[in-house]
Amino acid sequence: MRRDLQHSIRIVSAVLSLATAGLARAQTGGPYALTWSVLGTSGGLSSGSGYSLTGTGGQPGAASLAGGGYLLTSGFWPVGGLPVAGVDDQPALPTRFRVYPSAPNPFSTSSTIALDLPVEQRVLMTVYDVRGERVRLLLDRVLPAGHHSMTWAGIGDDGRPLAPGVYWIRTQSTAHDHVNKVVILR
Repeated sequence: MRRDLQHSIRIVSAVLSLATAGLARAQTGGPYALTWSVLGTSGGLSSGSGYSLTGTGGQPGAASLAGGGYLLTSGFWPVGGLPVAGVDDQPALPTRFRVYPSAPNPFSTSSTIALDLPVEQRVLMTVYDVRGERVRLLLDRVLPAGHHSMTWAGIGDDGRPLAPGVYWIRTQSTAHDHVNKVVILR
């Protein structure tokens, strides 16, 4: 979704840059930046979860519209506005199983472990020491489809901090078995 948003914004930016000249604006507010040029001084403000967009469209009547999904509107030359980009603000479900590297790694206080699940499934996440002995059961339950993350503070099953060293986090699901190396520093 973010990639589609960035692509749509680049197209809008290119069209507006070619069609207009004058004052240049640069906007940021998320993992994207939008730059364009304008002819006039009209415009609007649109904001939502994680972004704010302010700008001008080149003539009276330019505005923005926000709803369940966001629709960016530019007045351009027709009065009343012309939609230039539609954005769905609902995150897309992952298309494949993925376990991300723990971060930070190495760590001294805690590390975040994240994974993507394309469908609801049981996930078992276990920590082993270098001898192959289980030192912590982090997770054993059914999770819904989506992106999930958890923070581990380097604590063992006995409730005490584990010794500095190398550990292995094994993440298992219905059809996947993934192992990540983590290093604890104290």
